[in-house]
Amino acid sequence: MISQPKVLITRDEIEQAVTRLAAEIKRDYQNSHPLLIGTLKGSFIFLADLIRHLDIPLDIDFVQLSSYGSRKETSGKVTLVQGLKTPIKGKHLLVVEDIVDTGLTISTLLDYLRKKNREK
Repeated sequence: MISQPKVLITRDEIEQAVTRLAAEIKRDYQNSHPLLIGTLKGSFIFLADLIRHLDIPLDIDFVQLSSYGSRKETSGKVTLVQGLKTPIKGKHLLVVEDIVDTGLTISTLLDYLRKKNREK
């Protein structure tokens, strides 16, 4: 018999955290029109929940990076699968990532964003 998984964080606790984070973003970026960048595929549900709480002007775009390919373990090399379609120069960027373990993927993403920011 398979045992039921233990709930570590309740749905209400997640909702409270998202609401609190949205309030901080609204406070800090109310006059900035930020660009929220979601990393696919892991962040899209959280990003959707967060955006529902944001009533400030903002833009949304997505990137997709991969270090796994078709394998179950990381290759140690990160590949940009899908880049941004939105210009980022001069914008306030908020990256929404799902899991940060070794930091390799987020490091690669930040390098990509720095290069893209220098584009005309």
